[in-house]
Amino acid sequence: YGHGTAVAGIIAGDGTASGGRYIGIAPRANVINLRVNDGSGAAPTSVIMNAILWTVLHADTYNIRVINLSLLTTVAESYRTSPIDAAVEYAWLKGIVVVVAAGNHGPNSALYAPANDPYVITVGASDDHGTVASADDTLAGFSSYGRTQDGFSKPDVVAPGRRIITTLAPGSSFALNYPGFMVGSQYVQLSGTSVAAPVVSGVVALTVAGRPTLRPGQLKAVLLATSDRLPLAGSGAGYPDAARAIAQTGRLGNADRGLEPNAYLKVLYMEANHLVVLPAVSWDTVSWDSVSWDSVSWDSVSWDAVSWSN
Repeated sequence: YGHGTAVAGIIAGDGTASGGRYIGIAPRANVINLRVNDGSGAAPTSVIMNAILWTVLHADTYNIRVINLSLLTTVAESYRTSPIDAAVEYAWLKGIVVVVAAGNHGPNSALYAPANDPYVITVGASDDHGTVASADDTLAGFSSYGRTQDGFSKPDVVAPGRRIITTLAPGSSFALNYPGFMVGSQYVQLSGTSVAAPVVSGVVALTVAGRPTLRPGQLKAVLLATSDRLPLAGSGAGYPDAARAIAQTGRLGNADRGLEPNAYLKVLYMEANHLVVLPAVSWDTVSWDSVSWDSVSWDSVSWDAVSWSN
């Protein structure tokens, strides 16, 4: 389809094919591609979840610290019961920062997984109008924002997402169906939160390189606190700034504080700790090291019989 190649180029393209003109945010980062889309761009939920779980299992082997998800489900659902949200939270709580696209549905549309999950870094799209200065920047008209079903404001940050030039997969659907968007033979110009998210993934990669001991919740807190604010509705904390995030000193915050994980994750926690009744816990202090996704037979779980009021 070409979507993944475009996203990868924004994160870590080295600009070789353009003589250094089009370079990704973190050109020295290593990118691992897990294909989830078919030829039409559709991605089954089970395939996405398996890709995320594969990433968690192989994180140490390949030093995976960031997941970029430039995708969105089509059915609005609370983060507490969404399987996709469960998978991204599992990765997050296992130490991988998850960056996701907000979606392209405009205002009052922050309702779809995984962008509606309070743990992850959700990215909206700005329009820089082709200038270097941010004074004339606006929120892209398509960029999703608003409150989720569970009352969380999204997106968390924004990044440029209009007319972004990135790598083109030769012979891909992009190349064949949208020749008017091609820039030469090896690049393509795209718009959407799908291209804004990898900008932030690149920023996160740079921040992780500079501050490798930060946990995802700590990194998110630092990133939000050091972002360049924008006076725009739907822009969250604004533009994340890797240099400022790396240089930040003082007491570390934790963006996970006060959050309650997805129902699936609670089942995992109960299973790992041999619990019949879920105790009252402060979830940001819980250790997930012993929790395994494979420890539960999901077919046997009856969600209707469980109260998740905790």
